[in-house]
Amino acid sequence: MSKFLLFITCVIAVFSCKKADLMPLPNYNQGNQAYGWSKCNRNGVAWEASANAGYMTYGATPDTNYMSIGYGTFDNDGILGESLGINNIPVQVGEYQVIESKEQRDILCIYSLVTDDQIDATYQIRKKKTSKVYIDTIDRQKKIVKGRYTLYFSGGDGLYERNVDFENGTFEARFVN
Repeated sequence: MSKFLLFITCVIAVFSCKKADLMPLPNYNQGNQAYGWSKCNRNGVAWEASANAGYMTYGATPDTNYMSIGYGTFDNDGILGESLGINNIPVQVGEYQVIESKEQRDILCIYSLVTDDQIDATYQIRKKKTSKVYIDTIDRQKKIVKGRYTLYFSGGDGLYERNVDFENGTFEARFVN
């Protein structure tokens, strides 16, 4: 019994130390938001980012049936600090589940932390939580898409928090292509 208690104590100590060594998620600026904006709660804290939309390109030509929405935050020098992208979204109003997949036409998403033009940490969609993006309106004349999202990630590559949750997200993004 005492060996078991010693083992449990060691396991708790190891996991406690590792968690204390993790860096908190950075707080960067939302950028100029010339092509759009996004707001949400990232791990329970208000988060704002710049946003834009674009048609997916499979081969050499953009496919106007599928889009991507990109979000970014920037450090004080205007250099990208966080990158969040949702890809392969049908260009139509609807609710779409975001999954972790390698298939070309599945709706995919990745979140990355960047320092000095180098990716520090990447996160993939968490399999045990349901991540969704909602396309509420598409104005093809003004080239603007509006919607909402809830995204759950895991990863961090050992540097940052293991899970990152983007909840109650809203966005408005202009197509740039």
